Amino acid sequence: MSYGDSNPRLSDRAKYPYFYRTVPSETDFNVARVKLLRQFNWNRVGTLFQDASSGIDKHSLIHSNLTEMLDRMDIERQTESFSTDPRTALENLKTTRQVNRQTERNDREENKMTDRGEQTKRNRQRNIHSDRQAKQAVDNSDNKQQ
Repeated sequence: MSYGDSNPRLSDRAKYPYFYRTVPSETDFNVARVKLLRQFNWNRVGTLFQDASSGIDKHSLIHSNLTEMLDRMDIERQTESFSTDPRTALENLKTTRQVNRQTERNDREENKMTDRGEQTKRNRQRNIHSDRQAKQAVDNSDNKQQ
């Protein structure tokens, strides 16, 4: 019986049939994490985890479970891992985020330009239609005077 070990490997009943704990496994928190993402309608997330090269592999198990859940929920993810110092991995996530934001801005601007082009085309068609109506009115008035 453990009152503090939350390593997901210990949840394997085939290997540890007599192991019990009073705290949940770390992977149980992933359900809440995904629900939080859904609550805020987030469809993209960056994940950062400590990899097994540090000697502790429970983080990679937890992360693997989380990424499976995110994939099933169609939540886009960018993943980075680190061994001892997370700064480089965090910078990589930020850089990817900035690139994604710039791409989104470019896409929005392109859509605006397309929308403006469509609006200009519609305005031209309206103007042509108005010009025809004005010409017809003038022609009708000239015909009445004759």
